[in-house]
Amino acid sequence: MRALEREVRPGMHEHELAAIVEGAYLREGGVNAIHFMATTPMSAPEIGVPSQIPSSRIIERGDILITEIGAEWWGYAGQIHRAYAIGADPTDAYIELHDVAVEAYQRIVDVLHDGATVADVLDAAEVIHERGFTIFDDLLHGTGQLPPIIQTRRTKRGDWTEDFVFREDMVVVVQPNVVNDSTGRLGLQVGETVRITKTGIQRLHDYPMRFIRIG
Repeated sequence: MRALEREVRPGMHEHELAAIVEGAYLREGGVNAIHFMATTPMSAPEIGVPSQIPSSRIIERGDILITEIGAEWWGYAGQIHRAYAIGADPTDAYIELHDVAVEAYQRIVDVLHDGATVADVLDAAEVIHERGFTIFDDLLHGTGQLPPIIQTRRTKRGDWTEDFVFREDMVVVVQPNVVNDSTGRLGLQVGETVRITKTGIQRLHDYPMRFIRIG
């Protein structure tokens, strides 16, 4: 994430972002898991969820870069999600989205602990809908895309149940992808991998939870 913050600039092709990400952790012994990313103009957004397939789009000043980055090291996997405003301050619409996503993330991790349930997480995530937004991607999943893989109550798909119990040393990814409506064109994603403890969570990242401006 620091490599993206340092190296992304207008004029690059979107597919060049993968080389920045992989170049940062391959030299440390890490291996690739995923690097889903997308750029779009903040003034006229076309995509609100990180893309699994990089495009050849040329990055421009005033774009937003949304990310879902995963890497592995000796079988241990982690993910992180942040948003970057390129060459301009975030617009009011994106600031509002980011604030709601961070609030949802914080409310979710505040209820996670040994003995918490999926129902507790869903209660915490309801703030997204209360603020007038929804989600496009999953809300929370186990590391390596293991269960539970859940959305909000209002966006549920699949057969997960609310009585699933989280236990100490489970590792989950909390990743609210807040979008303005079902089209998902205006949206961003924040979050990261955390370890569940007896009384709360342990962060496994030290990258700040903020809307990053590049340039």
